[in-house]
Amino acid sequence: MSRTVRRSRLLFAVLMTALVLAGCGGDGGGNGGHEAGHGEESGAGHGDHGSEDSAPAFEEDAATTVVRVTLQDYAFVGLPATVKGPNVLFEATVKGSNEHELAVHDAAGETVGLLVPFKEGKTKKLAVALQPGTYTIVCLVEEGAKPHAELGMKTELQVE
Repeated sequence: MSRTVRRSRLLFAVLMTALVLAGCGGDGGGNGGHEAGHGEESGAGHGDHGSEDSAPAFEEDAATTVVRVTLQDYAFVGLPATVKGPNVLFEATVKGSNEHELAVHDAAGETVGLLVPFKEGKTKKLAVALQPGTYTIVCLVEEGAKPHAELGMKTELQVE
């Protein structure tokens, strides 16, 4: 076998290894591996989380706090200012014709939990482990040129 062929095969093997490792690394959510939530319709099981929402950080019965929140134009209704952590379970429903999402951002602005946009008629759940501190809850669905957060769907949540 010629030296050129061996080099080509070696280069191919190195490139394929790098591609495989890149596909396995991280959580794909761009959040440093902190995201831990899932979305589902009402009921037991893991529902429709698929590739949209992540696996839960804990089982529902291990929740320290359950937050029932309604996402509507342009507010998070029922979301308290303070909750007890670390295991926070959000049960979210949408009221109205617009779709909404619920994103939990840490103090650095990183997404630590996300329910992707959904419409009225579903209940989605997000199980996320939150250390004590301040988090921002936002809806980044765009309406026209503005995200819902700029229209008022942004609030702080203190975790004790």
